[in-house]
Amino acid sequence: STKPEYLFTRTQDWFSHNIPRWLELFPLVASPAPRILEIGSWEGRAAVFLLTNLCAKGGSIVSIDHFDLMNTSAGRERHRKLVHNLLLTGKPFRVIEAFSFPGLMEVLTGEIDVKQPGFDWVYVDGSHEADDTLLDGELAWRLARKDAIFIFDDYRWNTQPDNSIHHPKRGIDAFMMLHVGEFEVLSGPSEYQMILRKTSEMRIGFLVKDRADNVPTL
Repeated sequence: STKPEYLFTRTQDWFSHNIPRWLELFPLVASPAPRILEIGSWEGRAAVFLLTNLCAKGGSIVSIDHFDLMNTSAGRERHRKLVHNLLLTGKPFRVIEAFSFPGLMEVLTGEIDVKQPGFDWVYVDGSHEADDTLLDGELAWRLARKDAIFIFDDYRWNTQPDNSIHHPKRGIDAFMMLHVGEFEVLSGPSEYQMILRKTSEMRIGFLVKDRADNVPTL
């Protein structure tokens, strides 16, 4: 029987150019079974790459994407492809079909009771709006373990002016200003992505009243 193949749209590859740089970061991840958090999945190119390489000996991913809330055929098709592709890796995964803020709050709530909460690799690749990117970064930062690799995509996006509210750079810069002293910058001045390594301890920062005990975690 022929081996099932990944379903990726050839014209929608916004990820593969990152692979050489990401491979250089893998030795910085100490966990033998890294937990990955991804905001913005599309068809899962980044997720598949991380599961098959960074998690070759163990690990898992939580992927958050809204998939148009499954209200469009395009959104449902992206979801179908993502789940198909993640299943092919044979690794544990969880897909949260939500916009990033409610999705991240769901993950944060679920992590409160986990014995070893948090993630070793966080990839923020959701909305391009500056305020959305700042909020994504803030909520995801509370889920990042000390020494986690924390990557913002599109820092040097060229579709909008980089000082625009419609460009992620302003949100990323605001995030970095707020968290001075809590990270080291690993990316160079001309790199497309902003790559950080967290140096502060993980802090979820809140408790939830009467929280449900049936939130699945990986």
